[in-house]
Amino acid sequence: MLRQPHSLIALAAAVLTALTATAPGQVTITLDQFGAGGCFRSGDVVPILLSLQTATQEPVSVEVAWELPNNNGDVAQHSRVVVCDPGQPRRVWLYGRVPNSPDESSAMESISTVRAWEQKDGRRGAELGSARIAPNAAGKPARCVSRLSGLIGIIGSGRMGLDALGTPPPGMTEMPSRNETTQIARGITPQDIPDRWEGLSCFSAIIWSEGSPQSLSPDAARALREWISLGGVFVIVLPERSDPWGVAAQAATHAFSDLMPDWKVERTEEIRIVELLPAISKMAGISNQKAGMPVAFFEAPSTASVWNSIVVLPAPKVASTGFAAPRKGSVDGKIIGITRPFGAGRITVLGLDVNALHRRALLPGGLPEADVFWNPILGVRGDSPTAETFRQLEEQKRLVEKQPTIVEFGRGNLVSSAISMAGEVTVGLLAAFLLFSSYWIIAGPGGFYVLRLFHRERYAWLLFVIAAAAFGGGTLAWGTLQESRRGSMQHVTVLTAVRLPADRQRADDIPLVRATAWVSALITGYGRTTVEIETDATRTGRIEGWESPSEVPSTFPNPARIPQPIDTPMRLDVAARGTSASFEVQWLGSISKEWGELPRASDPARPLVQTVVAGPCPKVSLSGIISHSLPFPLTQVGLLHITPVRTALPGLSPIDPLMIEPSGELPSFGRYVMLPTWDPNTPIEIAQQLYPGGSIAVDEREGDLARALRLRYQQPWASDRGFRLEQQGVLISPEQRRTFLEMLGVFSALPPPGYTAATTTNPVRFERMLARDIDVSHWLSTPCLIVTGFLDPSDPASGGATCPVPLRFDGRTLPGSGLTFVRVVFPLPTDDRFAIPPSR
Repeated sequence: MLRQPHSLIALAAAVLTALTATAPGQVTITLDQFGAGGCFRSGDVVPILLSLQTATQEPVSVEVAWELPNNNGDVAQHSRVVVCDPGQPRRVWLYGRVPNSPDESSAMESISTVRAWEQKDGRRGAELGSARIAPNAAGKPARCVSRLSGLIGIIGSGRMGLDALGTPPPGMTEMPSRNETTQIARGITPQDIPDRWEGLSCFSAIIWSEGSPQSLSPDAARALREWISLGGVFVIVLPERSDPWGVAAQAATHAFSDLMPDWKVERTEEIRIVELLPAISKMAGISNQKAGMPVAFFEAPSTASVWNSIVVLPAPKVASTGFAAPRKGSVDGKIIGITRPFGAGRITVLGLDVNALHRRALLPGGLPEADVFWNPILGVRGDSPTAETFRQLEEQKRLVEKQPTIVEFGRGNLVSSAISMAGEVTVGLLAAFLLFSSYWIIAGPGGFYVLRLFHRERYAWLLFVIAAAAFGGGTLAWGTLQESRRGSMQHVTVLTAVRLPADRQRADDIPLVRATAWVSALITGYGRTTVEIETDATRTGRIEGWESPSEVPSTFPNPARIPQPIDTPMRLDVAARGTSASFEVQWLGSISKEWGELPRASDPARPLVQTVVAGPCPKVSLSGIISHSLPFPLTQVGLLHITPVRTALPGLSPIDPLMIEPSGELPSFGRYVMLPTWDPNTPIEIAQQLYPGGSIAVDEREGDLARALRLRYQQPWASDRGFRLEQQGVLISPEQRRTFLEMLGVFSALPPPGYTAATTTNPVRFERMLARDIDVSHWLSTPCLIVTGFLDPSDPASGGATCPVPLRFDGRTLPGSGLTFVRVVFPLPTDDRFAIPPSR
């Protein structure tokens, strides 16, 4: 009995060794890394890094494939061709969607196979080796992240105060003050970055705090740029003693040189950290009041720039005007962080080395504090009390005792119920069943019974032959007809476009649209069908088989093995069996004008103009004309204006130091109105909709963005019932589906749950498991106008437009319709006079 634990340990070690053991052959395959930075989610596209070593005497061309079950019950071979030199390990990245697992532990133990063949004249030759791999057997320790959690990647090893986003208080499994727990993948080096953007798709943000951008390979740099353009948030932390990005000198040559700021940089060698506290902490003091560090401040150019300030040190305000009044010789109002859009994503540069700041350990929880500093940069919302604060609140019984109402709207049923083609498939199966039943009755007992009535039993064999020929011919004709049919499709598509003003749009930068589409297609016939995205109007994209996150895939007894080269991510071969298949499409490209034109500033004489009127409480207005030329009217239209006036940074209440004021606030004031419909080619005057009476004070409650988000999205769920789409019997109305897609689009900006008895008695927490890539909450940190609306086949005022992504099935366009969610962002300039937060 005493030896049993040692036997189990030995057995486990033997199993892990066997998982990465290579079958006898000429290529040894080793799993170095599973996931980006060693992190992955079950059901997502996951990168793996392999090391190949050959035993041949000459260089050999090798095709290596990662075999994974797909959503159609077959096996996808995610493959790549590389050249291996004798005796030299060859690093190879592969990418594939791993199957759903019931939990994180099962995902860590999930076994798959990697195989290698000799490549000759573009064809597979002899198999050279194989290996069975699992995440828990990778060279770099892997971690499966919950599908309910966010994920941020760190290039470097620093903590930077980010642990507060993902470390629940002792005794709790979730962050009581946030809708979502965010995990941190740190310790990534530039050499660890995958060479395809899909390898980074698990991250909502990447923060670069250590290493030189010149260490990036050209493929990894291109992957990072594409990931940003598809909606990623990329943050550069400038080191306190060097300038590897060339921001100050504006002379560095690296893959991101063309995207670096054109602002003047003033580097100050010693700034007392206590002077920076209002922008990085809720506390008024630190353990060493004399501690200092270098800081780079930014100064805006006199000409129009694509960059805006995002982290500004607070300053006292003049009561009569609302303008900042920096104190002489202070750092009041200075800019330590700037940001710019790039495609659908964002690049932010920080002049404060928060990595070095955190290492100074000037507060028990470290600096900076996440809710003060990181919330506006990452586009997230919610308080970050310390563990000690939570302990004291719990001791004093001031935490809300009631469990939060869970509103879960981000699982697959939100999409699968909208694109399901089960009805069409069922009709086909029923027709086949009726055909066979009729044949059996006529050729068998039914025909014999009729012959016996007429005493013609001797013709039974003749009847059988005639029936067999007739039904066989009919079946052949019906099958041929079915195979010649074009099939059909249904889709749910989310479009995101960014329209920069003319003076900030580069002449060579074509405005592109970012799309996420879930498609279900009824593919007629049998055999291989090729699904692909047209490349003419495409910058980048990927198409993958898709299944609901709550579904666990199964394979056929004789599954087809389908090659899926990663060099052709916009092409997918499917084993058609006369049924429907589902896909997920990620796309960045230009929408055909034949399909329609998204909302735009349509009158050059009436561009979007933002005005701020000084006063004790600044007043804001926005004017200009916008219109669209889509095929149908937009319904459930939203107009959201983020003003340049910043809200107060959170701090500790002077009356009750355990309370945070303001709590869970948005970074800027905003306004929000809704319109029932918007017809094509019908101009909208923005001022008449958002500011009908002229300029409005930013603290006006009616139409206030924060209040609108609370009333529209949180208050309806402040009850005991909650909502989970996967519950049996739950049906989603078309209006609910549109509202849930709206909420997923600003998920990180949704009102966080109340966590103290003084703020709520009915906390509400929102959860999601898919559609993370459609979240545009980071735009709520800088001035902009966001226009949203739906083309919905279920709405009589609208219509179901065809999928705007140019998909082809065996070179043909399938007829069909579906739900299209349109979002267009119009970035606006920042007025730095009002971007300075007020001093506490």
